[in-house]
Amino acid sequence: MPFGKGHLVVRLGDFPKANPAEVSVAINPKNPTNVIATSLVTGIEPRSVSYVYTSANSGQTWKMQKTANPENRIQGDDSVAFDQEGRAFRSAHVLNSKVYRSKT
Repeated sequence: MPFGKGHLVVRLGDFPKANPAEVSVAINPKNPTNVIATSLVTGIEPRSVSYVYTSANSGQTWKMQKTANPENRIQGDDSVAFDQEGRAFRSAHVLNSKVYRSKT
């Protein structure tokens, strides 16, 4: 769908019953073709869940992955960012939970 001159809106997934919200997008400063995004999604499961989306071609195609929630906690306010070295980070507000750190 066109969105102003030189811009394009791309649907990242097929969620006919879902309501994505709290979207965050980041572009890798070391490799601008590397883009990550995250969103809270309601309407799929009894609780809201978060998904991470990754693109290696400037957003032309995307891979989608449900984020880990091992304790099935209420979560939201997801955010993604890259540091100056090109490392990706994701944070989320998870009620009554521990702090987790990825190993990659």
